[in-house]
This record gives sequence, C-alpha cells and structure tokens, in this order.
Amino acid sequence: MPEKPVTSQILHEVNRLLEQPIAYIVIFWLLIK
Repeated sequence: MPEKPVTSQILHEVNRLLEQPIAYIVIFWLLIK
C-alpha cells in the first residue's frame, strides 16, 4: 500500500524540524510549562 503524499510530506517536515536544536528547546519548554 503506497504511502500518502501528505503523510510523507508531514514526516519530511518533522524530520527537518528535528534537525534544528531549537525544536528540542521548544519541546522541552512545553514539557516543563
């Protein structure tokens, strides 16, 4: 079953965001908020 283009695009964006250190800072800030 082929993967949906939208899902693939979202995963690509998520992977790109995870490469940025700021992403971890934001996630950490949300967790301690």
